[in-house]
Amino acid sequence: MQRKIGNSAVKSDFIKAVTEFNKSLAKLDTERVLMYTDTLSKTLNRISASIIEHNPLLKGKHITVFTLRDEEVNASNCGPGIIFINLGLLAKAGSYEEVVFTFCHEIAHEYLDHFFSSIEERFTEINSSEFKKKIRKNKTF
Repeated sequence: MQRKIGNSAVKSDFIKAVTEFNKSLAKLDTERVLMYTDTLSKTLNRISASIIEHNPLLKGKHITVFTLRDEEVNASNCGPGIIFINLGLLAKAGSYEEVVFTFCHEIAHEYLDHFFSSIEERFTEINSSEFKKKIRKNKTF
């Protein structure tokens, strides 16, 4: 989906955030934290694809799942068709169904555009004149 951002300051901040996210992905890859060509990640991508295939609302969506070498029990939707799932979550999952539920939850974030909506909302707030007035008022030097 192509996003339209009217405010140029918000758009600039948004572009910077996406650039930083891409750098973070590259760093995770370089540090071998990001997994995507291994058997586990390929299996997780097949599960995700099956969920999408069986849900008419998701027709045309493409999600790529990356596994992170991280012990934290967590999964996250990171915007344009990207889901991270930590090894810690997979280790603690009690069943296949729990993993599928996790994917459904993260895919719902994607479908509802929560990632970009929340970023746009935050950047709109920090670029607002009201917020800038609050910052100037609270500056102590």
